[in-house]
Amino acid sequence: MAVPQRDFYTLTNDGRNHGAPRTWPYDPSPFGDDVMQGELMGLAAGTAVRLTNAVSSGSGFIGVSRDSPGSARKLGLRATEISVWTSGVHLLRTTNGEVYAQGATVYRTGGSVTDQITNGGAAANAVGTVLFPIGTGPITGTGQNRVPIIIDQYVNYAGV
Repeated sequence: MAVPQRDFYTLTNDGRNHGAPRTWPYDPSPFGDDVMQGELMGLAAGTAVRLTNAVSSGSGFIGVSRDSPGSARKLGLRATEISVWTSGVHLLRTTNGEVYAQGATVYRTGGSVTDQITNGGAAANAVGTVLFPIGTGPITGTGQNRVPIIIDQYVNYAGV
């Protein structure tokens, strides 16, 4: 059963000052629908500032969305910028049946699911490393539970 996507504030810990969210220009047209809080974000191939929530080998991973432009729309406003976490530990949604262990690299699942991770994927789609608190883990994914992932070493927006 598919889990409906909804806003989820993913950040659990960011011990560094430079991890503050970075603001990016926002144009809703490439998304078809609004970006939700907690989505994996990338830069569209061949462009310096156009965001995409379809992180793939053709786009650099830039972090996890902090904002949901839909909130502005509900107030009758149009969002022109979006805030994206560029570091920190985030609770990301698992894939059903997969085991997540300390230190394992995780990847974006692909397709239209933009807020879920898998422990099998192409290196170009890597988005973070499992980082359990001491004495916890591993866990088996249900498709609804969340795993703490540190994204710092996989964020790449060089040249922007």
